[in-house]
Formats: sequence, structure tokens, C-alpha cells
Amino acid sequence: MGTDGSTAVETLSRVYRLLNYIERELSNIYGRYGLNRGEADVLGALARSPQSALLPTQLSNTLMCSSGAMTNRLDRLEESGFIKRTHDRQDRRAVRIALTAAGKTVIERAIAERDSADAKLVPGLKKTERRELVALLRKMLAAYEAAEAAQAPPPAKLGRPLSTRVKRGELNI
Repeated sequence: MGTDGSTAVETLSRVYRLLNYIERELSNIYGRYGLNRGEADVLGALARSPQSALLPTQLSNTLMCSSGAMTNRLDRLEESGFIKRTHDRQDRRAVRIALTAAGKTVIERAIAERDSADAKLVPGLKKTERRELVALLRKMLAAYEAAEAAQAPPPAKLGRPLSTRVKRGELNI
């Protein structure tokens, strides 16, 4: 067993340790604005969206979290006055989520502070080294995503349309 950093365990243990430092720093930054990281992610997604309001499912898909986690985040953000839920005009069953003025202000400030904290979030690396690291992480992520896509079950075959099967007598309706 080597200690030259070439094993998966050595690589991943460092990634986990770095993640702990990063999570702590981000928690401190977002905490100053009354947010946790998940809530900041929601506000950030809304702020970046070209649409003025999004469906909760769009947000949970974008942020890769469960619908239950999204509901909890939205509840807290609404209580804080950072988002507003409104019923969709075309489908009253659907709810759209929009930033309030207070939500827009708080996420802009939190993001500005986060962006100015480069030295704390990625210490010890020059700009060129950060680019190299990003390229390596992209390569690793692409390999994970390709492997996952290869294992995904194929979409179900629907066969011929129901109307065709009825006409041909394949179904007794």
C-alpha cells in the first residue's frame, strides 16, 4: 500500500477532508445572512434563472435534492420573507417560486462575500493550479456520469399506440 497519493483511498480521503473545510467556511458565510447552504443554493438558482419564477420540481432537479428537502427549504425561505409562492396562472394546482426583493438582496450579498473568500475556499493554489484542478475534477466527474448513464435502464418500450391496437383487435375494450 503506497503513500504517494496514487490510490483511490488516498485521493478520496483528501477530497473528504477538503470538503469538510469548504462546508465549514460556506456555512460561516451563509450563516451571517441567516441561511444554510441548501437555502443559499435555492436562492442562487432562482437568481440565476432567466425565468422570474420556477416550479419546485425544477428547483429540486437543478439542485439534485429530494422533493421533501426542497419543501423544507422553501418553507424556511418563505418564513424568512426571501421567496414567494404563487399559483400558476395556467394551472392553479402548480405553485411557482419567485425571489422577493429581500431574497434578491440577501443572496447577492452572500454570493459577493463567498466570491471574495477565494483565498479561504481554495487556499494555497495559484490561478493556473485551480484551472488544472478544475480540469481534473471535470474529467473525473464526466467518467462517473458516463458510467452512471451506461447503467441506467433503457426507457420502456410502449409498442404501438393504443388506438392502433384497438383497431387491430389486440385489445378488447
